[in-house]
Amino acid sequence: MKFYGNSVFEWFIACIIIISSFLLAKLVYWVCRNILRKFTKKTKTDLDDLLLDNIEEPFVFSIIIFGFWMSKQYLYIAVGWIHTVENIFYVLFAINITWVVSRVFTAIVAKYLEPLIAKTESDLDDQLLPILKKGINITIWILGILVGLNNAGINVTALLTGLGVGGIAFAMASKDTIANLFGGLTIFTDHPFKINERIKTKEFDGYVREIGLRTTRIEARTGRLVIVPNNKISNETIENISLEKFRRVDSIIYISNTMHFEKVTTAVEVIMKIISKYDGIESYKAGFSDFNEFSFGIRVVYNIKKCNDSKDYLKKQNEINLLIIQQLNNQDIAFPKRIINTK
Repeated sequence: MKFYGNSVFEWFIACIIIISSFLLAKLVYWVCRNILRKFTKKTKTDLDDLLLDNIEEPFVFSIIIFGFWMSKQYLYIAVGWIHTVENIFYVLFAINITWVVSRVFTAIVAKYLEPLIAKTESDLDDQLLPILKKGINITIWILGILVGLNNAGINVTALLTGLGVGGIAFAMASKDTIANLFGGLTIFTDHPFKINERIKTKEFDGYVREIGLRTTRIEARTGRLVIVPNNKISNETIENISLEKFRRVDSIIYISNTMHFEKVTTAVEVIMKIISKYDGIESYKAGFSDFNEFSFGIRVVYNIKKCNDSKDYLKKQNEINLLIIQQLNNQDIAFPKRIINTK
Protein backbone atom coordinates (compact mmCIF):
# COMPACT_ATOMS: atom_id res chain seq x y z
CA MET A 1 0.00 0.00 0.00
CA LYS A 2 1.35 3.40 -0.98
CA PHE A 3 0.39 6.97 -0.07
CA TYR A 4 1.46 9.72 -2.46
CA GLY A 5 3.92 7.36 -4.10
CA ASN A 6 5.58 6.13 -0.86
CA SER A 7 5.04 2.99 1.18
CA VAL A 8 4.04 2.96 4.83
CA PHE A 9 7.55 1.89 5.79
CA GLU A 10 9.08 4.84 3.89
CA TRP A 11 6.68 7.27 5.61
CA PHE A 12 7.57 5.62 8.92
CA ILE A 13 11.32 6.10 8.35
CA ALA A 14 10.79 9.73 7.35
CA CYS A 15 8.69 10.40 10.48
CA ILE A 16 11.30 8.71 12.68
CA ILE A 17 14.01 10.96 11.24
CA ILE A 18 11.92 14.11 11.80
CA ILE A 19 11.04 13.12 15.38
CA SER A 20 14.69 12.23 16.04
CA SER A 21 15.77 15.63 14.76
CA PHE A 22 13.38 17.33 17.20
CA LEU A 23 14.67 15.19 20.08
CA LEU A 24 18.28 15.84 19.07
CA ALA A 25 17.58 19.57 18.84
CA LYS A 26 16.06 19.54 22.33
CA LEU A 27 19.06 17.60 23.65
CA VAL A 28 21.53 20.02 22.09
CA TYR A 29 19.58 22.96 23.53
CA TRP A 30 19.71 21.37 26.99
CA VAL A 31 23.44 20.73 26.70
CA CYS A 32 24.05 24.33 25.68
CA ARG A 33 21.96 25.68 28.54
CA ASN A 34 23.19 23.42 31.33
CA ILE A 35 26.69 22.22 30.41
CA LEU A 36 28.37 24.50 27.90
CA ARG A 37 27.28 27.62 29.79
CA LYS A 38 29.16 26.39 32.86
CA PHE A 39 32.37 26.16 30.84
CA THR A 40 31.97 29.54 29.16
CA LYS A 41 31.29 31.26 32.47
CA LYS A 42 34.65 30.06 33.79
CA THR A 43 36.60 31.71 30.99
CA LYS A 44 38.04 35.20 31.34
CA THR A 45 36.36 36.59 28.24
CA ASP A 46 32.66 37.23 27.74
CA LEU A 47 32.86 36.66 24.00
CA ASP A 48 32.23 32.92 24.23
CA ASP A 49 29.14 33.50 26.42
CA LEU A 50 27.88 36.03 23.89
CA LEU A 51 28.43 33.69 20.93
CA LEU A 52 26.80 30.76 22.72
CA ASP A 53 23.73 32.81 23.65
CA ASN A 54 23.18 33.90 20.08
CA ILE A 55 24.19 30.76 18.17
CA GLU A 56 22.38 28.05 20.16
CA GLU A 57 18.84 28.80 18.94
CA PRO A 58 19.74 29.06 15.21
CA PHE A 59 21.87 25.90 15.59
CA VAL A 60 18.94 24.03 17.11
CA PHE A 61 16.74 25.26 14.26
CA SER A 62 19.33 24.04 11.72
CA ILE A 63 19.16 20.54 13.23
CA ILE A 64 15.40 20.47 12.66
CA ILE A 65 15.79 21.73 9.09
CA PHE A 66 18.46 19.06 8.46
CA GLY A 67 16.10 16.41 9.86
CA PHE A 68 13.43 17.36 7.34
CA TRP A 69 16.08 17.38 4.61
CA MET A 70 17.22 13.85 5.50
CA SER A 71 13.64 12.57 5.69
CA LYS A 72 13.12 13.84 2.15
CA GLN A 73 15.83 11.49 0.92
CA TYR A 74 13.70 8.45 1.86
CA LEU A 75 10.57 9.72 0.12
CA TYR A 76 9.56 9.80 -3.49
CA ILE A 77 8.63 13.32 -4.59
CA ALA A 78 7.06 14.02 -7.95
CA VAL A 79 9.36 15.56 -10.54
CA GLY A 80 7.24 18.69 -10.69
CA TRP A 81 7.72 19.28 -6.96
CA ILE A 82 11.28 18.08 -6.29
CA HIS A 83 12.93 21.37 -7.35
CA THR A 84 10.41 23.45 -5.41
CA VAL A 85 11.04 21.45 -2.23
CA GLU A 86 14.81 21.70 -2.62
CA ASN A 87 14.59 25.44 -3.23
CA ILE A 88 12.58 25.85 -0.02
CA PHE A 89 15.37 24.13 1.91
CA TYR A 90 18.01 26.34 0.27
CA VAL A 91 16.10 29.45 1.34
CA LEU A 92 15.60 28.08 4.88
CA PHE A 93 19.32 27.34 5.28
CA ALA A 94 20.20 30.84 3.99
CA ILE A 95 17.71 32.47 6.40
CA ASN A 96 19.12 30.44 9.29
CA ILE A 97 22.69 31.54 8.55
CA THR A 98 21.51 35.14 8.17
CA TRP A 99 19.75 34.83 11.53
CA VAL A 100 23.05 33.79 13.16
CA VAL A 101 25.00 36.67 11.61
CA SER A 102 22.31 39.21 12.56
CA ARG A 103 22.07 38.01 16.18
CA VAL A 104 25.85 37.96 16.66
CA PHE A 105 26.25 41.42 15.11
CA THR A 106 23.51 42.92 17.31
CA ALA A 107 24.94 41.30 20.44
CA ILE A 108 28.51 42.47 19.75
CA VAL A 109 27.29 46.04 19.17
CA ALA A 110 25.26 45.99 22.40
CA LYS A 111 28.04 44.41 24.45
CA TYR A 112 31.14 46.22 23.25
CA LEU A 113 30.30 49.20 21.03
CA GLU A 114 27.39 50.81 22.90
CA PRO A 115 29.32 51.14 26.22
CA LEU A 116 32.19 52.83 24.35
CA ILE A 117 29.80 55.23 22.61
CA ALA A 118 28.13 56.06 25.94
CA LYS A 119 31.49 57.21 27.37
CA THR A 120 32.12 59.78 24.63
CA GLU A 121 31.26 63.45 25.21
CA SER A 122 29.47 63.86 21.89
CA ASP A 123 25.76 63.00 21.59
CA LEU A 124 25.94 62.57 17.82
CA ASP A 125 27.32 59.03 18.00
CA ASP A 126 24.61 58.06 20.53
CA GLN A 127 21.96 59.19 18.04
CA LEU A 128 23.59 57.65 14.97
CA LEU A 129 24.43 54.23 16.46
CA PRO A 130 20.81 52.90 16.62
CA ILE A 131 20.24 54.04 13.04
CA LEU A 132 23.46 52.45 11.77
CA LYS A 133 22.76 49.25 13.70
CA LYS A 134 19.29 48.96 12.22
CA GLY A 135 20.56 49.82 8.73
CA ILE A 136 23.34 47.20 8.85
CA ASN A 137 20.89 44.62 10.19
CA ILE A 138 18.51 45.29 7.31
CA THR A 139 21.42 45.00 4.86
CA ILE A 140 22.45 41.64 6.37
CA TRP A 141 18.93 40.28 5.96
CA ILE A 142 18.58 41.58 2.41
CA LEU A 143 21.89 40.00 1.38
CA GLY A 144 21.02 36.73 3.13
CA ILE A 145 17.64 36.47 1.43
CA LEU A 146 19.15 37.35 -1.96
CA VAL A 147 21.81 34.64 -1.55
CA GLY A 148 19.12 32.13 -0.59
CA LEU A 149 16.97 33.05 -3.60
CA ASN A 150 20.01 32.87 -5.88
CA ASN A 151 20.87 29.37 -4.60
CA ALA A 152 17.24 28.41 -5.15
CA GLY A 153 17.64 29.18 -8.84
CA ILE A 154 15.75 32.47 -8.89
CA ASN A 155 17.12 35.13 -11.24
CA VAL A 156 18.15 37.72 -8.65
CA THR A 157 19.31 40.21 -11.30
CA ALA A 158 15.89 40.27 -12.93
CA LEU A 159 14.27 40.50 -9.53
CA LEU A 160 16.41 43.49 -8.54
CA THR A 161 15.67 45.15 -11.87
CA GLY A 162 11.95 44.76 -11.25
CA LEU A 163 12.36 46.04 -7.71
CA GLY A 164 14.27 49.03 -9.07
CA VAL A 165 11.41 50.01 -11.36
CA GLY A 166 8.96 49.44 -8.54
CA GLY A 167 11.22 51.40 -6.23
CA ILE A 168 10.99 54.46 -8.46
CA ALA A 169 7.20 54.29 -8.38
CA PHE A 170 7.30 53.75 -4.62
CA ALA A 171 9.65 56.73 -4.18
CA MET A 172 7.30 58.97 -6.14
CA ALA A 173 4.38 57.86 -3.97
CA SER A 174 6.28 58.32 -0.71
CA LYS A 175 8.25 61.49 -1.48
CA ASP A 176 7.18 63.11 1.80
CA THR A 177 8.55 60.19 3.80
CA ILE A 178 11.81 60.28 1.85
CA ALA A 179 12.03 64.05 2.38
CA ASN A 180 11.63 63.49 6.13
CA LEU A 181 14.39 60.84 6.06
CA PHE A 182 16.76 63.26 4.34
CA GLY A 183 15.69 65.91 6.83
CA GLY A 184 16.66 63.54 9.65
CA LEU A 185 20.06 62.95 8.06
CA THR A 186 20.51 66.73 7.78
CA ILE A 187 19.80 67.11 11.50
CA PHE A 188 22.29 64.36 12.34
CA THR A 189 25.04 65.79 10.14
CA ASP A 190 24.56 69.53 10.77
CA HIS A 191 23.76 68.96 14.45
CA PRO A 192 21.73 72.16 15.01
CA PHE A 193 20.52 70.86 18.38
CA LYS A 194 20.92 67.96 20.80
CA ILE A 195 18.64 65.92 23.01
CA ASN A 196 17.20 67.94 25.95
CA GLU A 197 18.22 71.28 24.43
CA ARG A 198 15.63 74.04 24.20
CA ILE A 199 14.87 75.29 20.69
CA LYS A 200 12.44 77.83 19.34
CA THR A 201 10.85 78.28 15.91
CA LYS A 202 7.93 80.30 14.58
CA GLU A 203 5.48 77.61 15.70
CA PHE A 204 6.80 76.11 18.93
CA ASP A 205 9.16 76.59 21.85
CA GLY A 206 10.31 73.56 23.82
CA TYR A 207 12.87 70.88 24.66
CA VAL A 208 14.06 68.22 22.22
CA ARG A 209 13.26 64.79 23.64
CA GLU A 210 13.88 62.47 20.70
CA ILE A 211 15.42 62.72 17.24
CA GLY A 212 14.26 60.03 14.86
CA LEU A 213 14.80 59.32 11.19
CA ARG A 214 11.39 60.66 10.20
CA THR A 215 10.26 62.92 13.05
CA THR A 216 11.61 64.92 15.98
CA ARG A 217 9.71 64.92 19.29
CA ILE A 218 9.70 68.19 21.21
CA GLU A 219 8.21 68.77 24.64
CA ALA A 220 6.64 72.22 24.43
CA ARG A 221 6.86 74.57 27.42
CA THR A 222 3.11 74.03 27.83
CA GLY A 223 3.88 70.38 28.65
CA ARG A 224 2.49 69.01 25.39
CA LEU A 225 4.47 66.73 23.10
CA VAL A 226 4.95 68.15 19.60
CA ILE A 227 5.91 65.70 16.83
CA VAL A 228 7.51 67.62 13.96
CA PRO A 229 8.42 66.08 10.56
CA ASN A 230 12.17 66.31 10.02
CA ASN A 231 11.70 67.83 6.58
CA LYS A 232 9.86 70.77 8.14
CA ILE A 233 12.17 71.37 11.05
CA SER A 234 15.31 71.12 8.88
CA ASN A 235 13.98 73.87 6.57
CA GLU A 236 12.97 76.29 9.35
CA THR A 237 14.99 78.93 11.14
CA ILE A 238 15.81 77.40 14.52
CA GLU A 239 16.79 79.38 17.57
CA ASN A 240 18.82 77.18 19.92
CA ILE A 241 18.20 78.85 23.26
CA SER A 242 20.35 76.33 25.16
CA LEU A 243 23.44 77.55 23.28
CA GLU A 244 22.98 81.20 24.20
CA LYS A 245 26.02 82.78 25.84
CA PHE A 246 23.91 85.25 27.77
CA ARG A 247 20.28 86.33 28.25
CA ARG A 248 19.56 89.93 27.24
CA VAL A 249 17.16 91.99 29.33
CA ASP A 250 15.75 95.14 27.72
CA SER A 251 13.09 96.98 29.70
CA ILE A 252 11.83 100.45 30.54
CA ILE A 253 11.35 101.59 34.14
CA TYR A 254 8.87 104.45 34.52
CA ILE A 255 9.08 107.01 37.31
CA SER A 256 6.62 109.78 38.11
CA ASN A 257 7.00 113.09 36.21
CA THR A 258 5.64 115.04 39.18
CA MET A 259 9.15 115.17 40.64
CA HIS A 260 11.99 117.53 39.74
CA PHE A 261 13.77 116.47 36.56
CA GLU A 262 17.00 116.00 38.52
CA LYS A 263 15.42 112.89 40.02
CA VAL A 264 15.74 111.31 36.58
CA THR A 265 19.52 111.63 36.73
CA THR A 266 19.51 110.21 40.25
CA ALA A 267 17.37 107.29 39.16
CA VAL A 268 19.73 106.47 36.28
CA GLU A 269 22.73 106.59 38.62
CA VAL A 270 21.01 104.34 41.17
CA ILE A 271 20.07 101.77 38.51
CA MET A 272 23.58 101.77 36.98
CA LYS A 273 25.15 101.30 40.41
CA ILE A 274 22.89 98.32 41.19
CA ILE A 275 23.57 96.60 37.86
CA SER A 276 27.33 97.23 37.93
CA LYS A 277 27.73 95.58 41.34
CA TYR A 278 25.48 92.62 40.66
CA ASP A 279 27.36 89.37 40.04
CA GLY A 280 26.74 87.66 36.69
CA ILE A 281 25.89 90.82 34.73
CA GLU A 282 27.83 92.14 31.74
CA SER A 283 27.46 94.80 29.03
CA TYR A 284 24.96 97.00 30.89
CA LYS A 285 23.59 100.48 30.25
CA ALA A 286 20.74 102.72 31.37
CA GLY A 287 19.46 106.12 30.26
CA PHE A 288 16.52 108.51 30.01
CA SER A 289 14.73 107.21 26.88
CA ASP A 290 11.21 108.63 26.69
CA PHE A 291 8.42 110.39 28.57
CA ASN A 292 4.67 110.82 28.43
CA GLU A 293 1.94 112.72 30.27
CA PHE A 294 2.32 110.55 33.37
CA SER A 295 5.98 109.50 33.61
CA PHE A 296 9.62 109.59 32.63
CA GLY A 297 10.96 106.39 31.07
CA ILE A 298 14.43 105.01 31.85
CA ARG A 299 15.58 102.27 29.51
CA VAL A 300 17.64 99.53 31.17
CA VAL A 301 19.65 97.03 29.10
CA TYR A 302 21.96 94.35 30.48
CA ASN A 303 23.12 90.79 29.75
CA ILE A 304 22.84 87.98 32.28
CA LYS A 305 25.73 85.54 31.89
CA LYS A 306 24.92 81.96 30.87
CA CYS A 307 23.11 79.97 33.55
CA ASN A 308 22.76 76.19 33.81
CA ASP A 309 19.06 76.48 34.54
CA SER A 310 16.64 78.80 32.74
CA LYS A 311 15.00 79.53 36.11
CA ASP A 312 18.19 81.28 37.23
CA TYR A 313 17.72 83.99 34.58
CA LEU A 314 14.33 84.94 35.97
CA LYS A 315 15.66 84.72 39.53
CA LYS A 316 18.45 87.20 38.82
CA GLN A 317 16.16 89.57 36.95
CA ASN A 318 13.72 89.40 39.86
CA GLU A 319 16.46 90.24 42.39
CA ILE A 320 17.66 93.20 40.31
CA ASN A 321 14.14 94.59 39.97
CA LEU A 322 13.53 94.33 43.70
CA LEU A 323 16.81 96.15 44.41
CA ILE A 324 15.87 98.91 41.97
CA ILE A 325 12.47 99.39 43.61
CA GLN A 326 14.04 99.47 47.07
CA GLN A 327 16.82 101.94 46.16
CA LEU A 328 14.48 104.26 44.24
CA ASN A 329 12.13 104.37 47.23
CA ASN A 330 15.10 105.22 49.46
CA GLN A 331 15.82 108.18 47.17
CA ASP A 332 12.15 109.30 47.39
CA ILE A 333 11.69 108.61 43.69
CA ALA A 334 8.05 107.73 43.11
CA PHE A 335 6.49 105.59 40.43
CA PRO A 336 3.70 107.06 38.28
CA LYS A 337 0.08 106.88 39.43
CA ARG A 338 -2.27 107.12 36.51
CA ILE A 339 -5.65 108.63 37.41
CA ILE A 340 -8.44 107.09 35.36
CA ASN A 341 -11.44 109.34 34.77
CA THR A 342 -14.54 107.21 35.25
CA LYS A 343 -17.05 109.98 34.42
